[in-house]
Amino acid sequence: MQDHDKTKEQLIAELGELRLKMGEFESAVKTSNEQKSIYLEMIDKVNEAVYIVQDGWIKFANQACSELTGYSNEKGLATDAIGAFVHQDDREMVSQHHACRLQGDKAPYCYDFRIICQDGSIKWVEMKSALIMWEGRPAGLCIMTDITESKKYRDDLLSTLGRFHAILSNLCGGLLLVTNDGDVEFANKAFCDLFDIGDIPKELHGLKAPELIEKVSKVFADPDKTFSRIMEIVAENRSIKGEEINLIDGRTYIRDFVPITVDGKPYGRFWHYTDISERKRAEKKLAEREKHLQLIAETIQEVFWIATPQRDTMIYISPAYEKIWGRTCQSLYDSPSSFVDTIHPEDRDQVVAILNEHRLTVTPWAATYRVVRPDGSIHWIKDQGFPVYDERGNRYLYAGVARDITERKQAEEELRQHKEHLEELVRMKTAELMKSEERFRRLAENAIDVIYRKSIPDGKYEYMSPAALNVFGYSPEEFYSDPSLIKKIIHPDWANDYEKKWEKALHGDLPDTYEYQIIHRSGQVKWLNQRNVLVLNEIGQPVAIECIVTDVSEQKRVETENHDLLAQLFESQKMEALSTLVCGIAHDFNNMLAAIIGYGQLLLDDKTKGEPGYEDLQNIIRQGQGGADLVKKLLAFSQEGQAIPVPLDLNRQIRDLAPIVSRTLPETIQVELDLADKPTMIRADHNQIYQVLVNLIINASEAMSRGGRLKIVTTTVSLDDEYCRRRRGAKPGEHVMVSVSDTGLGMDKKTLARIFDPFFSTKQRSSKRGTGLGLSVAKGIVEQLGGHITCESEPGKGTEFKVFLPAIDASLITAKTILGDR
Repeated sequence: MQDHDKTKEQLIAELGELRLKMGEFESAVKTSNEQKSIYLEMIDKVNEAVYIVQDGWIKFANQACSELTGYSNEKGLATDAIGAFVHQDDREMVSQHHACRLQGDKAPYCYDFRIICQDGSIKWVEMKSALIMWEGRPAGLCIMTDITESKKYRDDLLSTLGRFHAILSNLCGGLLLVTNDGDVEFANKAFCDLFDIGDIPKELHGLKAPELIEKVSKVFADPDKTFSRIMEIVAENRSIKGEEINLIDGRTYIRDFVPITVDGKPYGRFWHYTDISERKRAEKKLAEREKHLQLIAETIQEVFWIATPQRDTMIYISPAYEKIWGRTCQSLYDSPSSFVDTIHPEDRDQVVAILNEHRLTVTPWAATYRVVRPDGSIHWIKDQGFPVYDERGNRYLYAGVARDITERKQAEEELRQHKEHLEELVRMKTAELMKSEERFRRLAENAIDVIYRKSIPDGKYEYMSPAALNVFGYSPEEFYSDPSLIKKIIHPDWANDYEKKWEKALHGDLPDTYEYQIIHRSGQVKWLNQRNVLVLNEIGQPVAIECIVTDVSEQKRVETENHDLLAQLFESQKMEALSTLVCGIAHDFNNMLAAIIGYGQLLLDDKTKGEPGYEDLQNIIRQGQGGADLVKKLLAFSQEGQAIPVPLDLNRQIRDLAPIVSRTLPETIQVELDLADKPTMIRADHNQIYQVLVNLIINASEAMSRGGRLKIVTTTVSLDDEYCRRRRGAKPGEHVMVSVSDTGLGMDKKTLARIFDPFFSTKQRSSKRGTGLGLSVAKGIVEQLGGHITCESEPGKGTEFKVFLPAIDASLITAKTILGDR
């Protein structure tokens, strides 16, 4: 039936029912509000801090919450739930737990976090929360309990337990805790290392005591006995301490066993193992040492004594007392104070004062005094005492050593008398020495030679005479300020030799005399002769060198000139004799060759080409002519040959010869010309010049059997008097110099000295190469032309020949000269 079809009575009746229900609802709401107020009042009175969170805001907080946080409802609790008092480091965690709970996800019912109270203090709270309906919508019911003190106590307890566990785990002694049920509850690392168990948690988890005993018994010296003893100790269940056990590897341990009770009830058994192997060995060594010390004390010459701190009881006195004091040791045991009666009356009060001063102190003492023996003889004693402490640092003994120093005292008296005598001698000798030093000073300062003293190893000059200014060119003050000055003025050729001699001087090895060259401040090179004396200390170590340096430059110059003159005289006599011999042989040989060639030519004229013997006669004539050429060389060497000197350009001669040389030399030898830019004019026979150059070139090529570089250089030089004085046959003036150098094997000094000797050759005699006259002929031709020749060579560095020929004026050049005399 439709509402508009209802009758008025029906509508009134329904309205009445509606009013009745509204009354019941209002009554129920009133009752609910009353109950809500009662619940809220009850919650407000509880001791726990309670607050309700809805939509992120605190809707309700009880009085306990205000007291816990310090905030009242009017001063901030009815605000943002998280930001009101939750610590900033914990806000994210609290927000996540609250969000999960509102969404119906799993969230912890109880957890801890920190809050910041109104006064700024921080407290730890335990939160218990649940999801409720508040005014018809979901909300969070939160209960906070202040756990600040309990958490601090818990943290302290955990820290203490952690430290206790760390201490037990790292103790040197082995620890084991077994419950009454036979479970292994704890074992530290030392225990596991002792019995070679390995990883503690892995090996001991779920292990029973008998199993553990059986597992570790292998390390004991007697496993069966050890197992039985352990079971016996467990059965007795009483404390046992200091029981020694021996391991199979020789170590010794002390075992302690202690039953443990918890809250008055038996809990388990505690085992402790301490390694005393080192202590046992130390005790053994100590016993041996004490035995040795006793043996030493009884055999040494000194008196070793031990007494109480008050010295009223003598604990030990060594037998040497009877020998030195002349009294028995027993007399000192019976009456320790009798020691004082033996001291000489003049020293007694002093010694007693020292003993009384140190009676109550902890410092050592020493005293020197005399004792009077029963026979009346007096002995000097050196007595030393020192306190002995126990392990707690308490002084409980006094020990000392007394020695007889009578002989030393007598020696000291003799030494004192001897010292006084020596001091008198020293005073006398010092006066004499001062006079001697004055004489030496005058002598040194007026000497022509340099006198100096140089310390080792620093090389500083302790004295340098004034003559240094004349000899070295530097004053003594310059040597004092710069000890390395001598190294700077030593000639470079002698620098290494000087350094070697200085190094030898540092080790006590220095020649008595040697010579060297220096560069004077003026630039002049001087020869010096140095005489040395090495000064040693009392243990034989070098401490200084004393030297006298003499300028021998003039003497060296005279010796060099005399040597050169003798060498020139000898060479001249030798060459004159050789020239006479060669000339005679050459003339006789030339006559024989003339006959051979003449008869050969007559025979050859009677034959025609192709007849038998024709070729043989030609060979005879050819060999005869070769012999004639050799005679010409000999005559040239002896300066008897005929030559027609004409003005020649040496550069032109070398350029003409170069193509022929290049074709005849091996391809492995490279010919290099470095000729002067201007004409090099000399007066010579061009055949002789060719002969000199060819001999030098052939000699150079034969030195380079494996190839190399042959270089020919020309230049003009001016020779001075100094150079000519050192070179035999050299004359002052303008010269043309031609150099022929190679990169061959080179020569040693012995070979170089004979290189120009006739018939001397470096080739094997069986090789049939060369006559040994090539270089001697070249030398003879050069000297015949008024020049001289030199040779420089070192093994492995090649050879260089230099020919010096007198130069002539370039205006003498003619067409004939330029073209050469053909």
